[in-house]
Amino acid sequence: MNNEPLEIVSLIRRAQQGSTEALGTLLDEFQGFLQYVAEQEVGPLLRKRVDGQDIVQQANLQAVKYFGQFQGQTAEEFTAWIRQVLKSVINNAVRDHGAAKRDIKKEQPLGGARNSQASVSWWEPAASQTTPSQRVIKGEEAIRLTNAVQQLPPAQRETVQLRHFHNFTFKQISEHMDCKLSETMRLYRLGMQSLRRALANSSMEIV
Repeated sequence: MNNEPLEIVSLIRRAQQGSTEALGTLLDEFQGFLQYVAEQEVGPLLRKRVDGQDIVQQANLQAVKYFGQFQGQTAEEFTAWIRQVLKSVINNAVRDHGAAKRDIKKEQPLGGARNSQASVSWWEPAASQTTPSQRVIKGEEAIRLTNAVQQLPPAQRETVQLRHFHNFTFKQISEHMDCKLSETMRLYRLGMQSLRRALANSSMEIV
């Protein structure tokens, strides 16, 4: 995975100048983050009917269609805009499937009006006799992390996401994935090894 600076501002400028290649690259950089947001905001009831990747794909199509309306210049402004596009797609999916409300537990702060950076809530497993801690990874690091997670093989990706994005225990992950605890832990270990390699040249410390 490329660990060079993402140069989002440059991509925004070139896309606004008419470069479809720059716009495609810009959207590619946000795929992992959009998938993360979709998984956080779409509850299990709707998730049975609508695939999160389909929602992200629809958001991409809408972003291409309406990019001319985006007037910002910064990564923070683009993050806020693309999240609004995604939110609109999610709301439409809720309406189309007859759900009056999104079936979600408490929404985690994903970057609101005060801070429109891309942000990811990352749960760090608890040590013995302690409670787990949560840290928020922001900006380009959040984009880089979510993209790296999305590159993992599906089973490894799911174990890492459930462990660190949703704070599941290994027992809960095993039950959710319907596989043996030993296999769950093996998949998680492999996923974390791959994730650390992918982020080796970044400033992030992944535990």
